[in-house]
Amino acid sequence: GFFKLVKPDKSSDATFSMIILSWNIEGAKRGAHNLAHFSEMHHPALMFLSEPQLFQCDASLALAPLLPTYCHHLNSEDKYYPELALDKRHAHGGTLALWHSALDPFITILPTTSPAVLPLLLSIPGLSPSVHVGIYLPTSGRDEHFVVALAALTAVLESVLEDHHDVPVYVRGDANVNPSNLPRVQLFSNILSQFNLKNLPLHHPTHHHFQGNGDSDTQLDVLLFRGVPEQAESLLSVVCGKENPLITSHHDMVVSTILCPSVAYNPPPPALVAPRVPNTRVKVLWDQDGQHQYETLLSTTLPLLQH
Repeated sequence: GFFKLVKPDKSSDATFSMIILSWNIEGAKRGAHNLAHFSEMHHPALMFLSEPQLFQCDASLALAPLLPTYCHHLNSEDKYYPELALDKRHAHGGTLALWHSALDPFITILPTTSPAVLPLLLSIPGLSPSVHVGIYLPTSGRDEHFVVALAALTAVLESVLEDHHDVPVYVRGDANVNPSNLPRVQLFSNILSQFNLKNLPLHHPTHHHFQGNGDSDTQLDVLLFRGVPEQAESLLSVVCGKENPLITSHHDMVVSTILCPSVAYNPPPPALVAPRVPNTRVKVLWDQDGQHQYETLLSTTLPLLQH
């Protein structure tokens, strides 16, 4: 139910659309039940969460309302520093990806060096593959960590373009680039220019402090795309926390869709099987005649064996 056929032109191949949900959840423990509600409403194939604030050991329990319908991969600080869960009471930041369990055989988590970046490859036989990168860049005041996270994102994109140069790339999440923070704007704009990433206009400030009737609203969440225009992402809706009490975060939820054109599928060659060698060994039937023949054959050595 998470793929829908887009009626193609007479001259084109079949194209399918896939729904993706993006949200800075600001704590998956408290937001998992609400996320399960939205997943039943929108039927996303993929979900990318910024700031899940989870340790690896807590992920399965916290995400129980979404399991086993969805599989997940958490990229958190304690993945790189396992003793962190023993030293700190609460997890911070991180990125989390969930995908419908039917897609599990076709998901490959790509390498990264930072919990701020989570890349994966979706490759379904018969459909065009795509690379998806969830991000949560460090917040204002942590500029040194922001630069390190940008370096990790750059390394991921460089690797993706080298290994999957003709595959569309989608980057989504909380970039924490306030338009009034000119140094961050400049750094982030350089990334967009370097990798030819287009920013999808949301036409809605997705970050709210819920103060002053929205006067402090800012645009921190992004949907970025690199690829052919036909596979560009389309915005379906922005679920605003000011209007929906189930958005238990300062960030709105973004629901979008991408197109997955069909492609020729060449199944892998069958595995080579060694030919069966016929059994030429003689089987001895131990009946009465066989025993007599055996005794005759060993008549000279049998008494020695008996002694």
